Amino acid sequence: MIEAALSIAFWLSSCLTVLILALPSQYIPQRAKEEKIDNGKEKVTVQILVLGDIGRSPRMQYHALSIARHGGQVDIIGYQESDPHPEITSNPNISIVPLPPHPNILQTNNKLLFLAFGPLKVIFQILSLWICLAYRTKPAKYLLVQNPPSIPTLALASVVCFFRQTRLIIDWHNFGYSILALKLGDQHPLVRISRWYEKLFCRWAIAHFCVTNAMARVLKEEFGITKAPILTLHDRPASHFKPILVEEEKVQFLASLEEGTATKAELTRGDVRVLKHLFAEGSSHNHRQRTTERDVSQRNIIS
Repeated sequence: MIEAALSIAFWLSSCLTVLILALPSQYIPQRAKEEKIDNGKEKVTVQILVLGDIGRSPRMQYHALSIARHGGQVDIIGYQESDPHPEITSNPNISIVPLPPHPNILQTNNKLLFLAFGPLKVIFQILSLWICLAYRTKPAKYLLVQNPPSIPTLALASVVCFFRQTRLIIDWHNFGYSILALKLGDQHPLVRISRWYEKLFCRWAIAHFCVTNAMARVLKEEFGITKAPILTLHDRPASHFKPILVEEEKVQFLASLEEGTATKAELTRGDVRVLKHLFAEGSSHNHRQRTTERDVSQRNIIS
């Protein structure tokens, strides 16, 4: 009896030891205070999570650039399927931590194999995201998460923040359950579960960003977020897009458009403004590219 009890105690203590050793490292404020930026202030560390293509997530890239310009250290975590903004790759305060793509063996167009491989792809994504957030990266003071996708992002981010003592911030581009409702309908059980899931895990966040005031009202009135601040950060063209104010430039741009185009009519009426894209020195482009405000919002803002 005593030997059995000792054996059980040994295995339990061994498992507990392994579990403790396997826990992610924590963010230590005192250690962060020792790392100062040039003006003597504490260097803020931020992880930005995009469970999608980083290059097609301009809003999150602009967050990274803004933080880096103020002296913060940023890790952008996501898939590298297209080139990010040139300033992202050239900024010494920004590092890209790529998530591994799904193995080729799990890529298939066969419907039967898709049903079998689908759960495996989800498991692979969860494991790779967990390893990246918990082990591949150093603990940061803040974790800024793009939502949607909310599954499995919000749950994993909440757990990692709990273990690493990191503060979670959610940037709401939309609601995951509302996108799912477009396919399944508002009353579908999966839609209700998705809504409950978002309402549950969003409460771990210390702050929320939204793209519209209407979304902020939903978070406050329907999701019950009253203690954490909710800030509306409207999408807008980046700083390298400037309006064309010189009348001659406007006329020249209108003359370059083909007759009968909808954009030309809107520009003539003043319904759409013209912006010009100013390329940084050293860019491979040696000219200024003009574009309409509508084109900017479609190509560069909506993610």
